[in-house]
Amino acid sequence: MDLLTALCGICLGSNDKRQDQQQQQQQHPLQPLSNSQPNNNNNNNSYSQAASGGGGVYAAPPPGQPHQNQYHQQQPSSYSQAVSHEAPGKYHHQQQPPHSYSQAVGGQQGHSGGASNGVISQQPQFLPSDNIPASVQKPVPAPTQKELQDLSAAAQRLWDLDNNRLNPGKDFQLNLQRKTFVSNQDDMTSDKLFKSVNGDMLRKYPTYSKFLDLLPNFTSREGVAETVTDARLRDEKQFIDLVYQTSPIQYLHKYLIAKKLAPSDPAQFKTMLNKTWFELYKRRVRNDTSAFEHTFAGEVRDDTREVMGFHNWLTFYVEEKAGRADYRGFILPKTRGGRGANPTGNEHVLSFQLSWNGDVKPVSTILIGVSPEYELALYTMVFLAGKDDVNVPIIVDDVQCEVVVHRFTNNTGPKIGSAYVSIVK
Repeated sequence: MDLLTALCGICLGSNDKRQDQQQQQQQHPLQPLSNSQPNNNNNNNSYSQAASGGGGVYAAPPPGQPHQNQYHQQQPSSYSQAVSHEAPGKYHHQQQPPHSYSQAVGGQQGHSGGASNGVISQQPQFLPSDNIPASVQKPVPAPTQKELQDLSAAAQRLWDLDNNRLNPGKDFQLNLQRKTFVSNQDDMTSDKLFKSVNGDMLRKYPTYSKFLDLLPNFTSREGVAETVTDARLRDEKQFIDLVYQTSPIQYLHKYLIAKKLAPSDPAQFKTMLNKTWFELYKRRVRNDTSAFEHTFAGEVRDDTREVMGFHNWLTFYVEEKAGRADYRGFILPKTRGGRGANPTGNEHVLSFQLSWNGDVKPVSTILIGVSPEYELALYTMVFLAGKDDVNVPIIVDDVQCEVVVHRFTNNTGPKIGSAYVSIVK
């Protein structure tokens, strides 16, 4: 089977989620693993291909244990080859937003002085040769005075600068089916959310493929310390290098410089981005999570079986394609009368109920079709320039939304606990 077709579901494969799950179980005998670790071998593995059934055998966790993005046996080569043919718990909020980039990201690494819990403590080095944006499609404007004074206006400008965004109806098709409610325990749908995704678009933009290559590096179980290898550090550095070459991140950098919240040197700024999103911190045990893992890859709380984070459309898409994530129906906002209360499947934002390896998340709002760099820029901007407990209004396809960033502070400084968009109406 063509790997691009297998991943993107354009021509082959059923949209009936139950049939696909049964077929997957028949085709891939599942074997429980004990003490499994995430894939941190050299950077020649493809989560995308494996998640679509293109390589390896998925090793299911034992009953009652969360998924850890773990594969065994032979894994496929790179993602590019594979496709080339909310808030957790209670947060202790700080009273004021950070006043400088050093304060915003903390003054030191969370782990230093050698490896701990399998963690390699080297800080990625961003060199001057990495600093020249090679793929910014259009000149990126400097922030206007209005945007510097109004965070909502700056966040809206990021939307306009997302040149790599996919378009509903053209680049992807959704099947909304039936609505549900946050408290509903029944699955209201029989088919998958994604009818198709245009694989040409996924392979066109390198930030998409590198984002997907990051996902298997994380252990989804809360309370299990992450293992960081040199290969994982390279993945993270390459991702930051790639997103820096895009318009949303270039604008973010100009904005934060103007607000005196970031260094002007590109290498220092990329180091700051890397720490903001990939530096490990403690949610339950030391080094068991990061802002990127929670927000984009997702986590599962052991005691309550609660799915936490998991706010990214690419993550949901590949997990749904693999039969591990289940769309259970869309959810309308509490305030009716707006565009968000009448979804058609042609929007870039949707609230819905989902399950992940059988564990239910009652509601998750996800921006669909947007680029990884857009979400990274949006949430970073609100984290660094916003205020605690103050959501930032934005408009997404005439849908009134708010950007929500939960902060907390530990001994290395403020951290992103979770970040997502909520639909107002």
